[in-house]
Amino acid sequence: MATEGRRALQHELELAVQHCYAVEGRYPPSLRYLERHYGIRTANRRYQVEYRSISKGHAPEIRSNGWKGALGHEKMANCP
Repeated sequence: MATEGRRALQHELELAVQHCYAVEGRYPPSLRYLERHYGIRTANRRYQVEYRSISKGHAPEIRSNGWKGALGHEKMANCP
């Protein structure tokens, strides 16, 4: 069940990145940008999200993995 949730989040993030590129002609510069402009919600999810922008012309590397912790402590890496 946990794996399904992680996969769904990963898929949602990838779709948002593709949508941003289609609409704006560029990849989103950060995870926060996706959250603010494309309605992606990661703060209350159970998974850590790593977002690494390589360069303007390349799709970012996005990984959703692990748990934030039993008490919901955030360990997200919002790398611009």
